[in-house]
Amino acid sequence: MRERKNYPSKIFLIISILALSLFLSVNTQILEINDTSKKYHSDPNNLTYFDSAGSGKIAISGEPIYLGDNFKASILVSNQGNNSGNIFLFIQNNQSSELFQSQSEFISSGSSIEISISSTATSLGKNIFDWWIYSDDGTVNDSLSGRFEINVLNPQIFDISIESYEWSISEGLVIEYSTFLSQGKNRDVIFDILGFQENKKFTIQSLNLVLDPGIRQMSVNIGNPIVEFIEFSLIPNGWIPNTNSSNSSTIELTIPYISPINSINLSWRYIL
Repeated sequence: MRERKNYPSKIFLIISILALSLFLSVNTQILEINDTSKKYHSDPNNLTYFDSAGSGKIAISGEPIYLGDNFKASILVSNQGNNSGNIFLFIQNNQSSELFQSQSEFISSGSSIEISISSTATSLGKNIFDWWIYSDDGTVNDSLSGRFEINVLNPQIFDISIESYEWSISEGLVIEYSTFLSQGKNRDVIFDILGFQENKKFTIQSLNLVLDPGIRQMSVNIGNPIVEFIEFSLIPNGWIPNTNSSNSSTIELTIPYISPINSINLSWRYIL
């Protein structure tokens, strides 16, 4: 008697194997998709994920930039994850290898913040910087890194010159002077008026001024000081001047003669 073949059992086995293979294939694809997406999107459970907000380009402020000037690099960063975290901004000068780190900035989930760092221009000409955002609290998108360049110019020239003075007992000592600042930014200076008498030097006035580019004619009344010489001095406040600058000017004074009869109408005017 020939053995009877069990076709239904074999067919069921083949169908089961095919179904299991299909199930494993689909789930493997799902796992692959999830693994790929984790590279670019936040984990819905616990990942902190930082990405650019806005253009994604780093912004440079403070231009035009002269040697010794400060400039600021900043970028807007968002936290697209479910957890809060801290970030840092780094910039590194390719020429000098100087590395600068910002203060830590805290970003809560779903929020954005501008992070910035200030640096000083120390090399003339084109300066290339690499920049990147770093965090040890989560994932940082590759878009939060890049390169920027700044062009550092020669320092501005400035000078001061005393032009003339007029001195009367009634009106006091009025000195006319001029200032010059080469093309570029307005600059803060400290304006010191110094007196010399019997080999002693002392400050008569000290003022904060803002120089704007070009030549400016001005005058100042300093009363009736007891001095033999007057010096005007400009001191840069927070910036570096060109070495060709002349920041002081000095004159010798003639004190008005005081007549016992009529001293009010006497005055002296000197043009240098």
